[in-house]
Formats: sequence, C-alpha cells, structure tokens
Amino acid sequence: MSVKSLTHEMLGSATTVIAREEETIIINTQSDTALITKRINTIKAERDKSTSDYDKEKLTERIYNLQGRAAIFWVSGPTDTEKKARRKELEECIKTVRGKSSEEALQPVQKLQPEQPEQMLLYSKALKLLVEEDYTGALPLLREAAEKGHAGAQYNLGSLYYLGNGVAKSVEEAVKWIRKAAEAGDPGAQWHLGHFYQTGEVVNKNLEEARRWYQKSADQGDVLGIKFLKEIEAKLQAKKTCPICGYVSESGKLTECPICGSDMK
Repeated sequence: MSVKSLTHEMLGSATTVIAREEETIIINTQSDTALITKRINTIKAERDKSTSDYDKEKLTERIYNLQGRAAIFWVSGPTDTEKKARRKELEECIKTVRGKSSEEALQPVQKLQPEQPEQMLLYSKALKLLVEEDYTGALPLLREAAEKGHAGAQYNLGSLYYLGNGVAKSVEEAVKWIRKAAEAGDPGAQWHLGHFYQTGEVVNKNLEEARRWYQKSADQGDVLGIKFLKEIEAKLQAKKTCPICGYVSESGKLTECPICGSDMK
C-alpha cells in the first residue's frame, strides 16, 4: 500500500497533536481500543521472545507509547534561572524513565514534586491581564500569589504600586514587595532594588548596597544587572574620600576637599 492511497479512516484521529522538531505527541486518540490492545499484546509477545536487551527496551517503549500514558508537569521556581534548571532536570528524568515500570519510573522523579502550582496558575492569569493592561483585574491575583511567596508576582505587585497602575501609588508598598522579590531571588527585582539604592529615589542612597544587588542580578545573567554593575563599579573605583572630615566625592576629579580643604585620596 502506498502513502497516496491512505485515508483518514486508516490514520485515525486525535483531540490534540503537538509537533516538535524531534518528536510528535498525539493525545486522546479516537482509535479502536480493541485494535490497540491487540497490537500491544503482539509487541509483548515479540518482546518476550527477544534475546536482545536493546530490542526488549525499544519494544517496551512502543508498548508504553501505545498505552497512551500522558501527564502535565508544572515546573516552578523562585527565579527564571532556577525554573529553567528544574525543567531541564525534569526532561532528563523523563528520558531516563521511558519504557520502565511505574515503580522504576518514580524513583528518579520523586524529588521533583510540584512546588505549589496554585501560585503559578494565579501568576499566569495575572500576566495575561497585565499584557492586556487590565491592572485592576491583575492586582488581586498578583497579591494572592505574592502573599503565597511567588517572587515574580511580588516584583510585579511592587511595580504596580511604584507606577500607580490599578492601585493608589505607594512607594512604601513598592519597596516592600520589590525587596521581598529580590530576597527571594528574582533577578529583575534585584536590579530594581539596586537602582533604588543607586539613585536614592525611594530609599537612602547607598552605592555599596546598590552594587551588592546589581551583583546578585548579574550573577543570574540579567542584562540590566550586568550593565549597571559595570557602571557602578567604575564609579566606586573613581570616588575619593577626605581622610580628615570623611567627605566623599563620587566624581573622582577633586584633589582638594571642598569642606575642610584637605587633600583628597
């Protein structure tokens, strides 16, 4: 039989098909279950007769694929970096357990228990509303997720307070939530908190503290964290301090203290 002679009835149907570069996932097929069971039993018989470990492994994979086992994994983390690391670890676990029994499969993935998926659901819904600029609708979802400890929600909630979007502007609330997110490891919040300290806009100016938060952000690969860290390190290296009165010049160009007239170092 040639490919051209195939019909839809021969191929069957499915409610969802996900096609990727290296694999295709077919979910909830409408095929004849009796025929599938018959095919599974045939493959099992072939596997039992085989003397090759490789052939047995591949035949077992085919059996599990035909049985239609599917699952949804929610992968979360306090930062994008950690979330990507956990997702990669999960993908490696899935590769490891393919074709194995349920007991064998559970062993390498037991440590990847979902971390409060309700936070992720709340945050995902809030992000959709933020994209649509529905700040009022996003606010309660962000607040609930933030109070449950989601760093991304904390940062976005702080940003809403800082900008006054969907809520009365409050510098105190903005700093409170952005600080919580930064301490939880969100790289964007770490940069933002560092910027607060650098400008002295909403907190007391402290370049050393700004550098510390920029460093944390840069360590996670945040573009703004890297950029501002370089700039502030240059400023800190250039500043001079008067040995007599303690006056600090951030320009690095003064040779004489404007307060007491002593030589600047």
